Amino acid sequence: LGSPRILKDGEFVAFPFKQAEAILYYLLVEREAPRNKIADLIWGNNVGDQKVKSNMRNAIYVLRKLLWTDFLIEPRKNILQINPEIDVQLDLEQLNGDSAEITNIYAGEFLQDFYLKENEYYNEWILNTRQELQQIYIDHLKQSIARRFESQDWSQCEAQAKQLISLDEYDETGYYYLMEIYRIRGEYHKAIALYDRLKQLLAEDLFQFPGERISQLTELVKQERSQKLIKASTSTQA
Repeated sequence: LGSPRILKDGEFVAFPFKQAEAILYYLLVEREAPRNKIADLIWGNNVGDQKVKSNMRNAIYVLRKLLWTDFLIEPRKNILQINPEIDVQLDLEQLNGDSAEITNIYAGEFLQDFYLKENEYYNEWILNTRQELQQIYIDHLKQSIARRFESQDWSQCEAQAKQLISLDEYDETGYYYLMEIYRIRGEYHKAIALYDRLKQLLAEDLFQFPGERISQLTELVKQERSQKLIKASTSTQA
């Protein structure tokens, strides 16, 4: 998650060319894959078959040299796999843990800023994987936001609600909890402004309206604001 880094015994590993690095990331996620599928994904139709085979051999040699000689194995014919006996730690695996811990380790998008130039197939794999992992994180984030709100941890709830909005600006959950926090603080103008922003965004981009739950909250905010203004006006006259 975030900009990728490979560490071996605590030391940063630098790769001589991006294709070898790309193969490593693919296998770290997929665990194993046929050689020809990897070759097609990395080089496609840009070079001839013999050149592709030569490139694959070179990439595998580089990975074994930089990491461990038995890092890549072939459990079956023409199948490449990361040796399961080698202890490989991935931050991705933490997405299967507790939601409270996950929200503290999320460093950004999957393979952020990494891509293969003029390779739509590999870059599409990155994009699809990125979207899948981000959705997993968003689901955990929503659970954490709800727990923070219930425990009245307003500061963390507010920060996580804002993060959710930044990840998915069309998801009403972040807006809802943020508006609730503003309402509790008596910051009615912020709550209404946030709702207006969501309403405009949904109308312009999706031709939709905000849901009933957040619309009802907005009416409650407006009612409480009016009551506060009336009370303030009465106190001034008295």
